[in-house]
Amino acid sequence: MCYIDIILDADEDGEANTIADEEQVYVAMGFKVADERGEEAAREKIPIPAMSSELEKRDGEATIPIGIGTILICLLAHTIHAWLQVAS
Repeated sequence: MCYIDIILDADEDGEANTIADEEQVYVAMGFKVADERGEEAAREKIPIPAMSSELEKRDGEATIPIGIGTILICLLAHTIHAWLQVAS
C-alpha cells in the first residue's frame, strides 16, 4: 500500500494526518462492488459436462504411448536449443 504524507503545517512534520477514510475510498472507487461480484461468482455452481463413453473410447484410442527415452530426447533438444539461443 502507498501512503502520501500531506504536511499541513511545518510543525506537524512526521505526524499522521488522515485525509480520507480507507473504507469510503474503497467504496467510492468501486472495489467493494467488484469484491461482492467476485464472491457471488465464486459461490455460483458451474456444471461441468461429463465425457460420453464414446468420446472417452476415441480419446483412449488417440493416445500415443511415450517412453522415458522420448522424454529425455525432447529435454535434451530443448536444452541444446536454449544453449544456442544464449550463445548467439
